[in-house]
Amino acid sequence: HNIEIHDTAESGATAAHVPSQAIEFEVMPNEVIFTHDDGIHGCEIWSAPNGEAARLAADIVPGQTGSNARHFLRRRGGVVFAATTPEAGEELWYGEAVGGQFKARLLKDIIPGRMGSAPLPIAVNDTLVLFYATTLDAGRELWCTNTLEEQQTAMVADTQPGVEGSIPMKPRTYVVDG
Repeated sequence: HNIEIHDTAESGATAAHVPSQAIEFEVMPNEVIFTHDDGIHGCEIWSAPNGEAARLAADIVPGQTGSNARHFLRRRGGVVFAATTPEAGEELWYGEAVGGQFKARLLKDIIPGRMGSAPLPIAVNDTLVLFYATTLDAGRELWCTNTLEEQQTAMVADTQPGVEGSIPMKPRTYVVDG
């Protein structure tokens, strides 16, 4: 079963047929990028170009495990997202269509090794991506990247020194009475 996604807010509307089991998606100018588990590749990135059938776009972790790509946020002609690999854990990635092929690459291994920084992209513009990430020394803090190159990715500030960090892992819920 498929669901239809239509985006008329962009110039050049996007219309795509996405499997109803799609987990997360981001509407691009000419396609929809989404996460899907087809039972063969695990939870990976798929693409549904305008009017075409959905297809596997990036098999970041080959095999049935998959990369569990998620938290898609559109930037320029591509997407920033979190993905998990056995080598780097969950880290920040960037993917875009290049010559008709979707190319995904690790942006920065913030915590080198298998642990991962559990990044969460929160805001983008033409030159900057803001995201939360967790380190062993600073806890969960605000990070940024301005060129989508590893050497330009850094923590904005350690606003609450110590391992607890300044950004809670789980959002707090407040009840206002009145």
